[in-house]
Amino acid sequence: MPSSGGPARQLTSHPAAELYPRWSPDGQHIAFDSYRSGNRDVWVVDAAGGEPRGVTDRPASDAMAAWMPDGQSLVFVSEGRHWRVSVSGGEAEGLTQGPRSDASWSPDGKVMYFNGSRERADSLWALALDDGREYPVADLTGGRGSMDAVCASATDGSYLYFTWQDDLGDIWVMDVVQE
Repeated sequence: MPSSGGPARQLTSHPAAELYPRWSPDGQHIAFDSYRSGNRDVWVVDAAGGEPRGVTDRPASDAMAAWMPDGQSLVFVSEGRHWRVSVSGGEAEGLTQGPRSDASWSPDGKVMYFNGSRERADSLWALALDDGREYPVADLTGGRGSMDAVCASATDGSYLYFTWQDDLGDIWVMDVVQE
């Protein structure tokens, strides 16, 4: 669709709910959650249209979180963890060890930021992809409200923007450069 706009065009058509579309880094594909198999799974469709193809097919509910920066894999959330799977499907690899939610990448694609849940609630976490190390970036427990979503990393990787929901929600920013 041109940047000047144009008519809306339907990409999927199924009686089941299809939700949370995410563009691939190269703009050629869209990953989304679908209940078309009777369970929440991750699917991909070409941005130009066509037949969607399933990426995950597990007994647990799988929710799309983010594309890997290389566009060859997807990160999804299932069973309280982040998982990575090839865009063509196959065996998923566990990425995070504990409860998690959401995902956002550093500009260089080397760090995945996520907000914790359950015992990690209201904390920002990071996963270094080179060594698999998980570490807390900020502990925001005790404040009024709760963490809603990790929104985005600054283009130079120095800052992380996130939503803190005290009533309706506000956008916050913090320095994430580790010295």
